[in-house]
Amino acid sequence: MERTNPNLKSYFAKIFVGLCALGTVLGIWAQATWEPLATKNVDLKKRIAEIVRESNERGKENIDGISISTKMPMNPKFIDEVKRYGEAAVPFLVGYLESDDQEERIAAVNFLGHIGGPSVIEPLRDVIDGESPSTTKIIALRWLGSIDDQRAKDIVLEISETATSDVLREEANSLRLGFEKTEKPR
Repeated sequence: MERTNPNLKSYFAKIFVGLCALGTVLGIWAQATWEPLATKNVDLKKRIAEIVRESNERGKENIDGISISTKMPMNPKFIDEVKRYGEAAVPFLVGYLESDDQEERIAAVNFLGHIGGPSVIEPLRDVIDGESPSTTKIIALRWLGSIDDQRAKDIVLEISETATSDVLREEANSLRLGFEKTEKPR
């Protein structure tokens, strides 16, 4: 019968207890970190839904049973709030780009444009390539033209050359000319 060194047994026991303690600490840390993030995402999704809904209702009234709608600018408080959420809001806004409600689509496009940056380029391009009305496509194109990113500029240039819609192609050409005026000489 082989004898094991008692110091070696003690050593492995200490390692085992240490690993268990580390696992417990990591588990507690992960739970403390990820649960609030999941809760924040649920809260953010709800807040984005409220903002889009309230933006959609802005300027709409019912007077003596008659629905009246006035085109209103976006609420600056909502714009600032969505900009503070930044990229975290993008996936929730993208969900509204396929909405049956045109006003929700436009609100989502405008909020994405106000967020700006690389994370909104593909969603805005999808609006232009998709089945949205031309008004929504032009709004998305203008926001793309305002993003200081070469991919966004390349998309605008491509649309200026390939768009089948005259209105979209003309808008892209106008944006392209703006790019050429602001480019630095080499």
